[in-house]
Amino acid sequence: MGVVLIDGSEGMTAQDQRVLASVIESRRPAVLAVNKWDLVEKDSLTADRFAAEINRDLARLSFIPMVFCSALTGQRITRIMSKVNDVHEQNRRRIPTSELNDFLKKVYARKKPPARNRKYIRFKYVTQSEISPPTFVFFANHPKLIDRSYVSYLANQLRADFGFEGVPIRLKFRRS
Repeated sequence: MGVVLIDGSEGMTAQDQRVLASVIESRRPAVLAVNKWDLVEKDSLTADRFAAEINRDLARLSFIPMVFCSALTGQRITRIMSKVNDVHEQNRRRIPTSELNDFLKKVYARKKPPARNRKYIRFKYVTQSEISPPTFVFFANHPKLIDRSYVSYLANQLRADFGFEGVPIRLKFRRS
């Protein structure tokens, strides 16, 4: 579990991006703490604009929750630990196979993977094989032909339906 602390008065630096990417690449859950928030000149939309800017720069890491805080004043410091506990629970969460198969039917009906080499990809079922990080195994007739964009689609839909805020998830594909 990682809490990545950045300086809110400076914004997200290249070094901050590398540290955050390193935490996620090592398959660790993370929370982004934006410190020195008391020094930032604010209006009612400052936090939203700051979050949108970071999510634009780090679109693939937009699932990481942000907490705006000030170590000097103690503002929202307890919220960081609360968010860490929430992320830890998400990291250890197990989804029943029946719910995952209902999910797969729904997302497959909404958007089918593109055919490749005149072969249509059909999924048989999905199961969660591990926690910490949550790992999902999709069984399909042509797993090697599944396009990278469809893998992203499945990951995004898993997050939309089941959460996993702050948690890197792994998707594996096997032949059925």
